[in-house]
Amino acid sequence: MEGFGGTTPFADFDDAIIPLLDHSDCKGSLSLEECQRVAPRLKELTAHWPEITFKQEIRSLIGGMERAVKENQPLYFC
Repeated sequence: MEGFGGTTPFADFDDAIIPLLDHSDCKGSLSLEECQRVAPRLKELTAHWPEITFKQEIRSLIGGMERAVKENQPLYFC
């Protein structure tokens, strides 16, 4: 994938998780609409993961997206 050493663009795929995968994890933001699509997809993808430290961080990210939707605001990364 582009940005991860490959040449395949994310635009070639149609999945609700793409805005998160094709996004910097240390700057920028996800729009309200992106949060509305990404949060449920991320929940679905991680539902059967084992309980590991990383899963708690994913839950925190999902919670942030859900709060952004509830507050009608984008989710900012800093």
